[in-house]
Amino acid sequence: RENSPFHPFVITVGSLQAGHAANVIPGEATLLGTARALDPVVNEALPGRIERLVRGVCEAMRAECEVDYLHGYPALVNDAGFTERAMASSRALLGPDAVQVIPHPEMGGEDFAYFTQRVPGTMFRLGVGNAARGIVHPVHSPRFDVDEDAIPLGAAALARIALDYVTGG
Repeated sequence: RENSPFHPFVITVGSLQAGHAANVIPGEATLLGTARALDPVVNEALPGRIERLVRGVCEAMRAECEVDYLHGYPALVNDAGFTERAMASSRALLGPDAVQVIPHPEMGGEDFAYFTQRVPGTMFRLGVGNAARGIVHPVHSPRFDVDEDAIPLGAAALARIALDYVTGG
């Protein structure tokens, strides 16, 4: 309730390690996770908010805690103008239905964000799924696979985007 729904964030606890026996309460536990926000102000506030919450729970349970927050990647923000140009180049090459816009921001982490902080750019996904061939699982799934027929299309799209950029096309 502290955060505006117009500035979303996500906190994921992806690892919990505690104890070694089913009938013994462990003396300590380690939780590992990630936190991401689209808004830099919210992102900067997350470490303090997480620590305050963890310390409050531990105090209520008469436990001790140590919070170690490592800052990860910033939000990746595509440059609107460059993105429009890249979409136009891709549509010109592959057809008007070849480009789909992801309607809402996503919370994935990506080191490419550092590039777009310094140079206008855009990151796009190359559709590598293929339902007819059973290639339908998301990236972080152990069953993820790639329809390699998409790779030449991605290379051609990148080449067309670059060529249009340098020639003003």
